[in-house]
Amino acid sequence: MGHFVLSHFSMGVVTFHVGYMFRTPPGWDLLATAPMNRPKHGIAALSGIIETDWLPFPFTMNWKMTAPGFVRFEKDEPFCTIIPIHYDMLESVRPEMRIMDAEPEPELKLEYEAWMKSRTDFLAKLPKHDPETVKQAWQKYYFQGQRLTTDEKVEGHKSKLRLAAPEEPGTES
Repeated sequence: MGHFVLSHFSMGVVTFHVGYMFRTPPGWDLLATAPMNRPKHGIAALSGIIETDWLPFPFTMNWKMTAPGFVRFEKDEPFCTIIPIHYDMLESVRPEMRIMDAEPEPELKLEYEAWMKSRTDFLAKLPKHDPETVKQAWQKYYFQGQRLTTDEKVEGHKSKLRLAAPEEPGTES
């Protein structure tokens, strides 16, 4: 294949050839999406789920131009994030909307109300340059896995994932 990037579909869609064939165990797919936390002006990634447990060829990552003009991807800049997901995971989840007052977990409402009061107070003090608030810079409850009503840490909370790097061919353990 002679082209890494081209406008295969036209209509402002830019196609990146991933350059690898991915194989996943039976029942596992890959979600291909934009690099996390890296927005790009003038272009948006088109996410998709690829059935890589049977696919016998590489897939492509597509982006859609959102405005006329040019977009530049730098050398070695990521253009795709892949996330393994179980093939029926998304379809097996049934979202449910509830009214918080009717929630069978009264501690959830207490936690929410404590967070809302804390956030409201924090946001009111920040533009007034309250020294303690400015020193704090941002509320770290989620980052630290901390409950507001009890001050306890949530067991098993992770603030960072430590993912394994892909193994190069011939270096498998």
